[in-house]
Amino acid sequence: MAARSLTATHLNLIEVANKTIDAVPPHSTTEARTTDHTCAAAALASDGRIFTGVNMFHYSTSLCAENTVLAKAAEAGVASAYSPGLARPTEESPVAEAEQRPAELVLMVAVLSEGRGVISPCGRCRQIMVDYHPGIEVLVLDSDTGDIKAVGIKDLLPYAWVPKKW
Repeated sequence: MAARSLTATHLNLIEVANKTIDAVPPHSTTEARTTDHTCAAAALASDGRIFTGVNMFHYSTSLCAENTVLAKAAEAGVASAYSPGLARPTEESPVAEAEQRPAELVLMVAVLSEGRGVISPCGRCRQIMVDYHPGIEVLVLDSDTGDIKAVGIKDLLPYAWVPKKW
């Protein structure tokens, strides 16, 4: 999938991610700690729900904001390559619950605190997204041009190692 220009949906998801990190204290202080939350992510599901999360930095290991979002989406019944997900009845869908298709994640973005903007996912996040959501689109920062682009996760991690499903 070639990189695409941003749409209103993309811009809205960036705004949601920025509002998420802006709402998490503490903000910049003279005693900024490495344990402060510095990144937020937001993901859009095919049924319109948006999931958000922040990073959890710790000296022993860290949990990226994207992984927090993936866990929240799984908890809410969003389908992945490892889980069939749960169909959610909606007012707009008169189809019986057994006939409804579970939502899937279709778009992800991560932003840094203090207005530092969109960042591209790290290698670990890319691998997890390829494994769980191989069709997801990700908003990334093109470091050569400074533009934000929408790119398929498989384009961000070509020749990914894909484990056999257990």
